[in-house]
Amino acid sequence: MWISREAAFSDVVLAPAGVVVGAGVVGLLRLVPGWPDGLVGTIVTVVLAIVVMIGWPTWLARQRGETSATPAPLDAGDVGRSALLGLPIVAAGILSSLAAGLPLDRAAFGRLAVIPVSPEGIAQMTLLVVAALGSFLLVVLVARRAAHAFRSPDMSVTAGLRTYGMGFAAAAAVLQLLFSLAYDQPFSRGLAVGVALAVTVLLADRLVPPGLAATRAAILTPAIVAAALWIVQGGFLLGGPLLPRLAGAATAGTLALCMGAAVQAGRTWATALVPLAATIWLQTIIPVFG
Repeated sequence: MWISREAAFSDVVLAPAGVVVGAGVVGLLRLVPGWPDGLVGTIVTVVLAIVVMIGWPTWLARQRGETSATPAPLDAGDVGRSALLGLPIVAAGILSSLAAGLPLDRAAFGRLAVIPVSPEGIAQMTLLVVAALGSFLLVVLVARRAAHAFRSPDMSVTAGLRTYGMGFAAAAAVLQLLFSLAYDQPFSRGLAVGVALAVTVLLADRLVPPGLAATRAAILTPAIVAAALWIVQGGFLLGGPLLPRLAGAATAGTLALCMGAAVQAGRTWATALVPLAATIWLQTIIPVFG
């Protein structure tokens, strides 16, 4: 589908801005006296998260004549690629959890293991799924719009993925190790995350045809958006802790860059399990309601 450069650039800005504003409004509402507690409060948060993280990017896509935020068709081959691309994150989460002394069930199910089996627990699990799906929709939409907003290819997507992807992964590994040192966490987690991100970059590289070209801006935009959202939503600009947010930003940036490169190659659905695996075993890619 053709879209003007101005409209595409507008969506690149509006998509993450809408998420930030929506999350901020929800945060303010939760401070209002009378905000419901317990199950009701969680259900209301889930509904608002669906509006902000799923409804907003879907609405933007439909405004441009698309039926959804991810119009690329789903094919059987993408199912296997999706599982393969999410596998390093799952392995890193499980191995680092076991190395930290967590029991096997807690390591195997990540954040799902601590959710109680109750109506409120089901609502919390739904919130995690919404966070993962919202991350998927937003990164895919931004990647697709960036391809239209920046139309003068100046490098191959594979070269950009290897250069910037490995750069983000290395930064994430260093920051994760510094985080482990500063917060008395086992080094194994930082090492596992760094290795998993590097492997994810290499796997994403296999999804991109060698001759595919794009601009540096189009390749980097999903990573910059994800990293910036982590810093802003993490409260760093308001005096929040710096190191955890930088580590989260570098990690999210790596995964978003891999997803964006696959989307540029027409492999949209091959990225679907990346945000879900990250949400359960690592962190959300887009740090809203996750």
